[in-house]
Amino acid sequence: MLSLASPTEAEEIIRRLRMHEDITSILNAIKLGAPLQPLKGGEPETAQGIEAEYSQKEQTFGQVQGSTRHFAEVTSSSQHQSTSLTPATGMQSWTTVTEDAAFINHLLALYFCWQHPFFQTFSEHSFREDMAAGRTRFCSSLLVNSVCAAGSLFSDQPEARQKTLEFFDEAVRLLHQIEGPSVTSVAATYLLCHVEGARGRLSALWNYSGQSGRMALDMNLHLRNDRAADTDASAKGEERARSHAFWGCFVADQ
Repeated sequence: MLSLASPTEAEEIIRRLRMHEDITSILNAIKLGAPLQPLKGGEPETAQGIEAEYSQKEQTFGQVQGSTRHFAEVTSSSQHQSTSLTPATGMQSWTTVTEDAAFINHLLALYFCWQHPFFQTFSEHSFREDMAAGRTRFCSSLLVNSVCAAGSLFSDQPEARQKTLEFFDEAVRLLHQIEGPSVTSVAATYLLCHVEGARGRLSALWNYSGQSGRMALDMNLHLRNDRAADTDASAKGEERARSHAFWGCFVADQ
């Protein structure tokens, strides 16, 4: 049926099948030589529960939460206002590449909108909270520079391409200075492999991907701590961060 149909008709047949239209009516329309017209009807039902949060009438690439919003709207959304980077939070302590807090927030928004939903090696909520508060438990200069390097790949601002290299070089410099692996360095090293892949440097991509996985194994992130379920909220948060980092770099590597 599809092999004999024109491209337009084939597309419409597939769409009708996905809309669960009776196959008999579709076959009858084809046999009678009647042109297939687009179906008239209401919008498909919106999924309930967690799926509803990620499903909108207008979808862009991937199931990105709030994907119908423009980049600028994502940057200024109310859910990020309380944890956005501002000069008052000590921006210089996170990166030496730029002092423009608005530009950094722009890059963070792009990264969390377009890449983070697919390959997550850390919690956005914990990262943003610690970044705004100046804490280094779930945030670090290495991770911030890596996130900004990855986010700048999606930016249409003229200076973003040059800043990609500057953020990347700063992250590499910081990576060489760390004395031991951490949850944030595991996440950051994976992001460096993503940037190298976008630059077409596949050998370097696998190098950083492997380094991220080796650091995760060195920290025993692959081992579950059942006792964390019986301890305080802080220990539970640490255990979630460890699990997040390991499975994020493992899935990305695979």
